[in-house]
Amino acid sequence: MAEMSLKDLNSLAGRLVRVPVRMDCFFVTTAFLLRTTVDDISRRINIPVPQPGSTGVGIGDIINGLTRLGMVFNVWNYQEEPSGGGPIRGPNANTLGVVESRAGSAVGMPRVVGAVYLRPDRTGHVVVCRNPGTPYRRYVDYQASSAGADATRDAQSSRIVAYFALDTDRTPASAVPDNQKQGIEQMEVDEERAHPDEPMDWEDGEGNKPGPSKKPPVHDELRRARARRFRRF
Repeated sequence: MAEMSLKDLNSLAGRLVRVPVRMDCFFVTTAFLLRTTVDDISRRINIPVPQPGSTGVGIGDIINGLTRLGMVFNVWNYQEEPSGGGPIRGPNANTLGVVESRAGSAVGMPRVVGAVYLRPDRTGHVVVCRNPGTPYRRYVDYQASSAGADATRDAQSSRIVAYFALDTDRTPASAVPDNQKQGIEQMEVDEERAHPDEPMDWEDGEGNKPGPSKKPPVHDELRRARARRFRRF
């Protein structure tokens, strides 16, 4: 079975290095999720914008910089649950993540998140995922194109290591300007409008039924958007 755990941003650093992912794709994806630019993040955390092809070295510095600003992220880590008793042995002992189709959504997970995935060739990537865990989920790469390149096929042939997103309820106003926070919340509303007739009750391939989010509403449309989040674990 797939195992999912909710952690904070610090838990992501080790996974990003182990995958590994390029520093620039993490930087660009995070900027999109925060509804700002890479130059703005670079200025605020005092770290140069990573050049294309940068390796995972330094990702911890980016995460520490975001944390110092007071930003609070939720990170949903995925791992295959070991079958049987005893320690994990054999070639799968260090396998990260789960097959993409088994990386379901969870209570409190937004409709737009960052996605870390590991390809079959052991290279990694970080992109934006819209509507994770739903039949119409899509992965978008804003590092490859500022307009967003479709990365769905690439992600769905890979293993999902983690989803992550800013927790707007726990992040202080001093860390995220009002216009950015409104932009983050608007992404939720936009996805709700794009999928107004999505089913409230369905089962995944293992017969697991979802549950609605219990997270507090921000306004009517956002409340409806959050109320339709799914649980697959």
